[in-house]
Amino acid sequence: MTDNNTDNNHKPGEKVPDSGQYQERGPHEQKVTENETTAVEGNTFPPTDKAGDHWTLVDKTKHKRG
Repeated sequence: MTDNNTDNNHKPGEKVPDSGQYQERGPHEQKVTENETTAVEGNTFPPTDKAGDHWTLVDKTKHKRG
């Protein structure tokens, strides 16, 4: 994963593209906390603990159909 991978990195306040568990990561993709947040598609990402951090999808929600 690279710093410029905008498909996986999301800033606070951006619209959530896929529901799932997101982890806060630092500017060099380092894990900055053990905490994760559940984000719902269409909502916005919450604030991060530090400026310059972003959210990265770690476990996409699996939907049962039918």
